[in-house]
Amino acid sequence: MATIDRESALLAQDKLTGIDFVAVHGDQTTLDVYFLREPTALSPALSLSTADVSIVAEDDSILPVASASFTPLAGRTVLRVTTDRPGDFGRYRLALAGNRIDPFFRSIAINFKAACPSDVDCAPPPHLCPPEERDEIVVDGSARDFWSLRRALLDFANQRNPRWQDRLEADVGVMLVELLAALGDELAYYQDRVGREAQFESATQRRSVRRHVRLVDYDLHDGLGARGWLAVEAAPTPPGFRQIPAGTGVWARSEGGRVVGFEVGNGLAEALDGKTFRVNARRNKLAAHVWDGEAPDAMAALRPLPANCLPVGATSVYVQGHVAALFDVGERVFLATEPLVANRDMPIRRALVTLTAAANETDPLGGVLGTGADVTRLDWREPLPFEMNLEWLSVLGNAVPVTAGVTTASDFSVGPNTRNLPAAIERTGADGSTTFLHTLPNRLVADDRARAGLPELDATIAFGDSLVRLGTDPRKADAEIALVELTLPANTEGALWKWKWRRSLIGSNSAEPEDTVFTLDDGSWARAVGYRRLGGEIVHHDYVSDAGTTLRFGDGEFGRMPPRGIARAGQERFFRARYRLGNGARGNLPADALRWADPTGTKSFGDLGLGFIASVSNPLATSGGVDPETLLEAKRDAPVAFRAETYRAVRPEDYDELAARLAWVQRAGTQFRWTGSWLSAFTAADPAHVDELPVDRRTALTRYLDRYRMAGREVRVLEPRYANLDLEILICVAPTSYPGDVIAAVKLALLGRKGVRPIVGFFDPDHFTFGTPLDRSELETAVQRVPGVRAVKEITIKRRGVFAARPFVEPYYQPAANEVIRIENDPRHPDRGSVELRTEGGA
Repeated sequence: MATIDRESALLAQDKLTGIDFVAVHGDQTTLDVYFLREPTALSPALSLSTADVSIVAEDDSILPVASASFTPLAGRTVLRVTTDRPGDFGRYRLALAGNRIDPFFRSIAINFKAACPSDVDCAPPPHLCPPEERDEIVVDGSARDFWSLRRALLDFANQRNPRWQDRLEADVGVMLVELLAALGDELAYYQDRVGREAQFESATQRRSVRRHVRLVDYDLHDGLGARGWLAVEAAPTPPGFRQIPAGTGVWARSEGGRVVGFEVGNGLAEALDGKTFRVNARRNKLAAHVWDGEAPDAMAALRPLPANCLPVGATSVYVQGHVAALFDVGERVFLATEPLVANRDMPIRRALVTLTAAANETDPLGGVLGTGADVTRLDWREPLPFEMNLEWLSVLGNAVPVTAGVTTASDFSVGPNTRNLPAAIERTGADGSTTFLHTLPNRLVADDRARAGLPELDATIAFGDSLVRLGTDPRKADAEIALVELTLPANTEGALWKWKWRRSLIGSNSAEPEDTVFTLDDGSWARAVGYRRLGGEIVHHDYVSDAGTTLRFGDGEFGRMPPRGIARAGQERFFRARYRLGNGARGNLPADALRWADPTGTKSFGDLGLGFIASVSNPLATSGGVDPETLLEAKRDAPVAFRAETYRAVRPEDYDELAARLAWVQRAGTQFRWTGSWLSAFTAADPAHVDELPVDRRTALTRYLDRYRMAGREVRVLEPRYANLDLEILICVAPTSYPGDVIAAVKLALLGRKGVRPIVGFFDPDHFTFGTPLDRSELETAVQRVPGVRAVKEITIKRRGVFAARPFVEPYYQPAANEVIRIENDPRHPDRGSVELRTEGGA
């Protein structure tokens, strides 16, 4: 129905007029009546007399009118009305008679006391409609399923129409009742599901749980993709360096048909930036240079160069030939041993190291010994954790990083399009804003991959259905996805039209209205139902599954809302999402698993245009893959996570807990001391696996703790204070054992051994930390467990600078809370504790 505007219609003609408002003078007997249409502008002009004016009170009494005449006032013509006496405080109605006055605007309510001061609101009360007649029929509101709703509806029908008694299933009325009951059952199910998602304990959808835990600053993590390194064997021809593009696929295949894909590089960004990794056939496999054989050398431990074995902690090696020009500082190489067939009982050792220097040198006796005079010294950053036999050692120089995942693409439009591409789903939000959603396919789409220039792959193979995340912390990992605007049919990606991924559009650093950003939601949006109608089909898209990942744009308030295109050439809006599938622990593969150029195993790298790659393998297992956090884990951890991990240090225990979060810290101890006018925290860290705290780690720990300290307090990191003990143990040897063999076995049990076959001893650095006592009974047990030991007869203990040698008769020796017991038995450092063994008896 069209809008009716009577006042505008009245102003547009010149035959009728009506009352606009009435002004009451201060004497309360004079009234000025203003008209909507000027009386003089009518044709003919309006004329009224005193008889045409009536004023009636609320009790229907008439207030006499003394006079009525037209008077010009402030540019308008008013009808000035005078009454015999002032009106009282009640309301009156002034009316004009005559066929020139519009019936709707003929009268108006007036108040003679309008000019008097009053605290009462003069606005009329709101209009109230009379209540409807109450329906006394009661319907069972607890009915929620089909049968209870059917019974409630039949009871209602019986009360409304008692004459309808037919209850046959074929009856039209019964059919309608059952149809409504079925619809009510379905709606009740929807209400229950929505209600469950609103409660943290009963929520079953990942997106619901994620929103709940964000209320307590808990991030539900989506796992991590695995990482690894390849050793590439380059073909000898053509010579020189060749470049492997980032994004090149390598594959692992199992006998059961399971396929895991990796790609060269450190992520999708490097592939899009065109980064390459160089390989050279001369770096395939470099033999280590052996300086000396296995002939015994009493002074071997004091030589500057390893004779035939790299010791634990080594950071350099010599290889045969002058090859320094083939390496750059910062490149990674593999160190790998290959024991001979006769030594297969020895473990294979492999290590990945980062080069810090490469220099050509000369072995003056290399020609005489037959090992070669030209050698190259390679230095690296990471100390070796084990020994490596130089005779079996090789350097694999073509190390290339790989990350789990298979890159694919999905093209879509915002708004309808004419190219049969999927259109983003639209949802109306607050203030009329529109949110565009696009669910990323978890299978390869051949047409999209072809347009994006990606190699053809078998779309029936399951490469993993979850989006890859990369990083060190799964809660802070970045999603492997890139979004750009696309021009079709030119298939041109806009270099300046890149959209950035954000973990959330709303937070401590919310997106601005013009930020070209997007986020990722859990679940899938797709076709839910379709209705055939004349001329086409009406399709309803909705949230259909908890699986999958959906791309979501901003709404114009938090993040830019992309303009909606229309299905007309030149006015369509296309986007291309490149992303990688294959997240989680499925990418944690054993060594030598990545060997294939394609997932089917039927193609070589030459078939893919990379003929200079002869073969690839991963000498070390790929690692770092983490499955997404489950809903049960989130419900268990989120409510108490803020208690478990603090972000401030107030008490000494807080500093200890923060330091212990670092992987290389076994335990820490903190004391507060007054240093001048303020309180300082002195923290000592007990490093794992070693006895001393390196300078670089001390500096890193100081900076780390400085982020959490209270304002006005300093943090100092100190070396651990060691309790260096000298022990003398008298052992009674069994008559069937030789004392020398027993002494060697006891030292091995107490001090352990490093190298290819390490043994953890009783005095291993990781067995003692701050305040850990030396238990005499445990020490005696460790000694007496050695074959050939009949008894421990006596133990003498001494601590340098604290007390002299005395019998160790107490149950345990207790160091101070900030001290760590240390017994290295190193002849080069006798001040770090020692063990002396004496024997009685024996063979």
